[in-house]
Amino acid sequence: MASRAEMIDLIDNSGIDAVVNLARAQPATVRYLISLLYEREGDRRWRAVAALGRIAAERASGDPEAVREIIRRLFWMLNHESGNMAWSVPEAVGDIIARCPDLYGDFAANLVYNHLDDEPLRRGVLWAIGRVGEQHPELVAYAIPEVEPLLEDPDPEIRGYAAWALGKLKVAGPSLAGLLPDASKVEIWEDGELRSFTISQLAERALAHSVLGHKP
Repeated sequence: MASRAEMIDLIDNSGIDAVVNLARAQPATVRYLISLLYEREGDRRWRAVAALGRIAAERASGDPEAVREIIRRLFWMLNHESGNMAWSVPEAVGDIIARCPDLYGDFAANLVYNHLDDEPLRRGVLWAIGRVGEQHPELVAYAIPEVEPLLEDPDPEIRGYAAWALGKLKVAGPSLAGLLPDASKVEIWEDGELRSFTISQLAERALAHSVLGHKP
């Protein structure tokens, strides 16, 4: 069976398709992807999130309960009893929900209600809200009142991710307009790559695409 080092080499140099193919041929290697969720920064962890989401979606068609067990394991990794902080678990759970909303949409509330207030995980939960909300807003619309106050958070990453999430949900409110002068930069995984935005750009895009709420 392939080693963790071989998985990392694939994810760094051969792309997500190669990783998915390996996991298809050697299902047990998915644990190496899960181990990469302990990374907090960089695009390797994002590739792991995307690959895990694709693998889960494939497996769900034949064995949905097995994927449900993976999601439960991911949530356990957020428990203090599990040891080190699994920084990127919210993003992974969000990607799986977005790909299989009918099967795993019930996990969205757990993610929002139990972890949005967890400061180290807040950025990832906001990304998950946006990822799910872009195509399945009914699964996370209840989170909007919790996200809007974060547009005024002192951390520019949180402000940026909150604006991005509301933009994906097509929601605009007065606080978004207040971010139009904000030139702080954030990096967000979108459309298969890590992209750099100013918070101003994210706010402007959210306001332009809003169909819910009221533009100022």
